[in-house]
Amino acid sequence: MTEIHYGEFRFIATQAALEALCAQLHAVPWLGLDTEFERSRTFYAELCLVQIAAPGVLACIDPFAVESLAPLMDVLASAGSPKYLHAARQDLEVLHQVDGRLPVDLLDTQVAAGLAGFADNIGYADLVQQLLGVSLDKSQTRTDWRQRPLTTAQLDYAAADVLHLGPIAQMLEARLAELGRSAWLAQDSRALLGVEQYRQAPELAWQRLRGLANLPPVAQARAVALAAWRESTAQSRNLPRGWVLKDDELMSLATNVPASARELAAQLASNGNVRRHAETIIELLNACPMTAPGPASKRLTVAGRAHLKRLSACAQDIAQQLGIAASILVTRRELEMLVWDETPARLRDGWRGAQLGALLALHAETRVDGLWEA
Repeated sequence: MTEIHYGEFRFIATQAALEALCAQLHAVPWLGLDTEFERSRTFYAELCLVQIAAPGVLACIDPFAVESLAPLMDVLASAGSPKYLHAARQDLEVLHQVDGRLPVDLLDTQVAAGLAGFADNIGYADLVQQLLGVSLDKSQTRTDWRQRPLTTAQLDYAAADVLHLGPIAQMLEARLAELGRSAWLAQDSRALLGVEQYRQAPELAWQRLRGLANLPPVAQARAVALAAWRESTAQSRNLPRGWVLKDDELMSLATNVPASARELAAQLASNGNVRRHAETIIELLNACPMTAPGPASKRLTVAGRAHLKRLSACAQDIAQQLGIAASILVTRRELEMLVWDETPARLRDGWRGAQLGALLALHAETRVDGLWEA
């Protein structure tokens, strides 16, 4: 592979410097991108740094110092050159918050690595080590990216997160081309660009709750309503969900409804947000329907769990033949939906549809009535 020459490192802290950098980026054949952000005290991630690498370019952009990131978003939204990111989902979420746009021609190196046979969700440092034999400094993993001025150690760490994106992306692209899987990578990278997955709708917040399907239907309905209220409140006040209501508190309230707002406030006395909204929460719990919407209200029976186990074993066999992790091929959630006869579209279409014929046939041949109960 041809050696990549980067320009002298630049720290971009003025609008003029950003516009000059972006004028250069419009002409590069590819660029690597990463972000640093903080969300420990907020609902919405706060973008703290943007790192860019491309032939002739190595730069870190300070979003706090520039007037607008629009010139950068213009570059990222321009077609014609691939944008390399690793584990892009959270970066895309925070970029989408800038002005509602997402990069085009995305290639996620974590996705590419999984399709090439590396471990599912492999980290950037591990991938760089395995492909390039380079060990990355991890000393700034838990640093505070809000602080200013940023230290040399922070900037070196941040720049290293994009320095190797071009080489590893091109190595993975070559490997996938040999395997005939370039289209797989394009499909799975495009799937990351659906803007709906970065709009956190309160009515879908219940999907984040673990153990919801194990609750009785009426408790599920309460948990769904509480999750929507918590999401709306957290968004409007820009607070972490757990600061509004912790998951265990939410599930406890859904299962055992306090008799009054006073009892609720006493039960969760340490949570000021709950005490402040006690009347609203009690009204919400008492007004809930008897059942929850959607898949949350379905529980697998003994026969359903046995059917899920058969499907999971079949998926494992197919994945082993392909040399990839089974979780890349199909998730447990997707297998559960298949048991519920709600086949996800991506299991029918694209490269997965072409590989999962045996799985879908097994489901059709062995399914029986009574696989779940509402």
